Amino acid sequence: MHTAPSLSEVQSWFSAHEAQCFDLVLAGQVFGGRYGESPQRVKSALLTPDSLLVQFSPTEVLSITAPEGILLEPEGMFVSLASEVTFGWHCYGRDRTPENWCELHYSFSRNRVQEQSSGPTRARSRLFSFEGKYAVSLVRGA
Repeated sequence: MHTAPSLSEVQSWFSAHEAQCFDLVLAGQVFGGRYGESPQRVKSALLTPDSLLVQFSPTEVLSITAPEGILLEPEGMFVSLASEVTFGWHCYGRDRTPENWCELHYSFSRNRVQEQSSGPTRARSRLFSFEGKYAVSLVRGA
């Protein structure tokens, strides 16, 4: 059985991978549409008893509420379960202003995911099935 990493192990993993690029996979969907389309450069991370907050350069933010089954590997970080996940970024190609802030929000319940997106170019809500292994993955770019 895999034991949960300690706070120091999580901090060490993120420190060791600072400035490296990873593809972000949320509920089985690659952010940007395809691997390599929109890699995220790790800036920092903060693990609390209830959440994991990851900041990317320049302004992207990943917030994972109630993460369980965190797996730290050389090729990436994987989170088996979460109650909610939010990824925010400034709309690419636009000024970094509050009006241009976008978010993807996922609420997990058993094998169902409620996705809501907001921002200047997209606003939608959908419910879909998800039976994947990881709620969230950061996978090292090729």
